[in-house]
Amino acid sequence: MKIPALIFGLIITAHLASGQELRDADLKHWELKKKQLTNLKEAYQDSLNRIDDAIKEITSRQIREGTRKVLAKIRSRARVYKDSESQEVIGYFEPNTYVMLISYEDFRYLAEFGGLLGYVKDVDIQKDKEVKHFTEIMEAKEKTLKSAMTDAYVAGWKGDKAERDIQSQKQRESLIKEKFGSRYGTEVISKIINREIWVGMSDEMAVYSLGKPIKIITTINRQGSKEDWQFEAMTLSFQNGLLKEFKTVK
Repeated sequence: MKIPALIFGLIITAHLASGQELRDADLKHWELKKKQLTNLKEAYQDSLNRIDDAIKEITSRQIREGTRKVLAKIRSRARVYKDSESQEVIGYFEPNTYVMLISYEDFRYLAEFGGLLGYVKDVDIQKDKEVKHFTEIMEAKEKTLKSAMTDAYVAGWKGDKAERDIQSQKQRESLIKEKFGSRYGTEVISKIINREIWVGMSDEMAVYSLGKPIKIITTINRQGSKEDWQFEAMTLSFQNGLLKEFKTVK
């Protein structure tokens, strides 16, 4: 019997019994029915929890990759700034306008509406559940990259001239396995250890593969933030934290 039909049958049975004089002999019968309903309730709740977890995991990945844009409501007339640190105002978003969020950094959202693309302060955005989730993902993403850059700096990895001595190599391999072992398979870890670069890899992977870039040039567009990382021997181009293309420097 299908679960919905079973539940319906149990409810009907309980309904028919209401108002009747129940005998002591009926106690075990109704205790069994109650147990069945309780088990079904727990099974349904477990299924709902699993579905919620799956939805959150998928949306989190989409946000990180820039394929999912979140709409947010402007609380009051908001200044739109040229970049995340600039005080140069390039326009305004009016109250109750729903803007599309693209990224988040330094307590400002990169947002777009009606052809106007720029940064607004986080206090100007009404934070519902989805906006909070978006913010958490963006903050975690930024924190992860900053951590990678710090590791690269402390270890002395500079561009393509990472330390080559045996002790440094062992420390680097151990750190890479620690950072990526729980999230990726041995093939990806091996590529990073061997300093390989491939389209689709994350900016975090690139840091552990090649080290800290000499220079980073950042531009913004409606797909999010675009970064060009310059090394001595090559340039890597990232869109929303994923490598889109790379080329050697002649």
